[in-house]
Amino acid sequence: MVSLLVKKGLTRLASSGAMAAFLLACFIALGLVYTFQNPLFSKPNETDHLAYVQFLQTNLSLPGLNPALVQRAADRAVYPEAHQPPLYYLVVAAATFPLGANNDIASFSSNPHFLSTEIGNKTGLVPIYPRAPLSADVLTIYVGRLVSLAFGALAAFYAYLAAKELLPEAAALLALAIFLFNPQYLFTSTAFGNDSAVATFSALVLFLALRAAQRGFTTQRGALLGIALGLATLSKLSGLALLVAVPVALAYDLRQHRQPKRSIAGAGAFGLLLMLLTGWWFLRNYIIYGDAFATGNILSYIGPRPTPFGLGDLEQILVYVWKSYWLDFSAGSLAFADSALYLGFGILVLCGLTGAILACKSQPQIRPFLLLLVLPMAAVLVSYLTLTAQTRLILGGGRLLFPAASGIAILLALGLASIVPTAKAQAWLTVGLTLALIAFAFFSPLYYIPQAYPKPTILAKLDEGHPRHRTTAHFGDKIQLMGYNVSPERRIIPGGNLRVTLYWQALGMPERDYSVFLQLLGKDCDPNDVLVSEDTFPAYGSFPTSQWRAGELVADQYVLKVPPGIKSLQEARLVIGMYDFGTKSRLPISMAQPGQVTDFMTISRFGLAPQTSAKVPEDHRLAEEMRVGDLAALVGRKVEVAPLAGSYRLSVRLYWQARARTQEDYAVFLHVNDSRGHLVAQHDGDPGGGCFPTSLWEPGDVIVDDHQVDLKLLNNDCLSWGLDKFG
Repeated sequence: MVSLLVKKGLTRLASSGAMAAFLLACFIALGLVYTFQNPLFSKPNETDHLAYVQFLQTNLSLPGLNPALVQRAADRAVYPEAHQPPLYYLVVAAATFPLGANNDIASFSSNPHFLSTEIGNKTGLVPIYPRAPLSADVLTIYVGRLVSLAFGALAAFYAYLAAKELLPEAAALLALAIFLFNPQYLFTSTAFGNDSAVATFSALVLFLALRAAQRGFTTQRGALLGIALGLATLSKLSGLALLVAVPVALAYDLRQHRQPKRSIAGAGAFGLLLMLLTGWWFLRNYIIYGDAFATGNILSYIGPRPTPFGLGDLEQILVYVWKSYWLDFSAGSLAFADSALYLGFGILVLCGLTGAILACKSQPQIRPFLLLLVLPMAAVLVSYLTLTAQTRLILGGGRLLFPAASGIAILLALGLASIVPTAKAQAWLTVGLTLALIAFAFFSPLYYIPQAYPKPTILAKLDEGHPRHRTTAHFGDKIQLMGYNVSPERRIIPGGNLRVTLYWQALGMPERDYSVFLQLLGKDCDPNDVLVSEDTFPAYGSFPTSQWRAGELVADQYVLKVPPGIKSLQEARLVIGMYDFGTKSRLPISMAQPGQVTDFMTISRFGLAPQTSAKVPEDHRLAEEMRVGDLAALVGRKVEVAPLAGSYRLSVRLYWQARARTQEDYAVFLHVNDSRGHLVAQHDGDPGGGCFPTSLWEPGDVIVDDHQVDLKLLNNDCLSWGLDKFG
């Protein structure tokens, strides 16, 4: 790329056509990655668009559905998108017709854990990473994505032609780069949906409007404009918003060229072609729905807004639109990027708009053309806000502004080029920003997609010494837990993370999708004392058990966030199991010992680390500590006597300080002996009331240990204590 700038002292790009072709090739290469590496259903409404295509293939007619008449499952599936114009769907239906239609979308099942976990479970259907052999449904989705990619590349070509009508070579290439390498545009242009199709013909409308304004609104250009706007409208209704560009182009032509007959003829050709292409669609909608635009279907499906639309709602929508215009790798508001990314794009946009305003002031001759860029943006945004202000949910997001994406890219490139003083600097700006955008578009899915949609890990074999903990537990008759890793292993910190990897092996082909549960339980594994839990299909919803194949090993990774407010210095246990979500029945777990069957399995015990070290009050501290072997020392005590009915209660608080680790669990004994050395009362128990066994002690821990002993008589008795092994 840099070599192209060397010629003529970097004052102009040597071959803008070659550079544009290179950028388009980069876009297509990245698009193929986005197409096949982005999981199914991570993109907006893919099953709804699939249902539309299948309806066309099955019925050989357009879906025209009255809400009151929707009865069949296939009709209910297509209804959310039945209001959409048909152009994109006809192309995909024709391309995939040999694959056949499957109207119940049977290859997929619902994900009952949708949005139930912070990691993964961002799709309502599974599986999201399909396995060969691919079903007709999956192949149709991939073909639909490739059709979108083709439209996305064509849209960029028209956007570049439009940019060349206004900008010098370097700035036009910058506009192309801004258009192409917006991560959200790549994500949307590889989705099974009609957004890139409407972006294509909207960019063509803008190009033709700019050309007609500058070179004359001839009959031929008017006819081409009518066809382009008609195709944009038949791709998606928002394409009709580009209509506002046509009067501006016509008015500029009349003012500059002063050939009213030619301009009127061009306008007539435009109107005639537009009416011929789209009139039947609006008439059909009016006959079926009583609404030429069929937007009533959206309101009836999503539901009307329950409260009046206010400024707070507007702010929420605009923030969502802003963020999702640049990056939201999900079906809607589920996988945003880091705030710094949006700040970076904000600075870029602010600089571009500032430069555009300065250019408008210093170059009055470009104002009509800026109007051609800005009016379609405003029309698309206003139409979006008008519709979403009426609905219960926020619609679509930033991708719904892509009919204006070509104008946005050109406006930003114009502004950025205007604040750069020389042609040489403009060329370097184009190179630097283009490389940065390509790099960001490449690395974004590598970073954000795995967080939202963890990909399953299938192993060929278990390595020696890995996993750290081996087991032979069978879950039902077709799944075995081969082992597990837990980190950290002995001590977890309130507010910290507990990382768990389960190594499953399919002994057969599970017929159902079983959910995995992981629970961090408090004392005694009490099921009512759940500190934190996670329920999901394996691999956070990306690899349901019905996809497993006999003999294969699955490394299933989880992250449990330990709540910050739980009591520290106590014992916790991690238990796991599997269950059928529909029936809530757990799979029986059979261990190595014959007859040992349960429905959950303890895989690890932990101590909950103190957030601050326990303190021994000065009046409780021993003058000289009493060591108990190498394990611990008694560093403090408090003894109180309280009278009871006919007896006394001795309350003893011991302060132990751990000095070494041990794998043994010791009991605390508390003995009361009379003056002759005879045992008259005793209490044996676990340290800390059983909440913190010695096997979880770490050097330096101070454990507060309370015990009580009841005495019939209070004499000159002797109190002794110590640690002893169980059993």
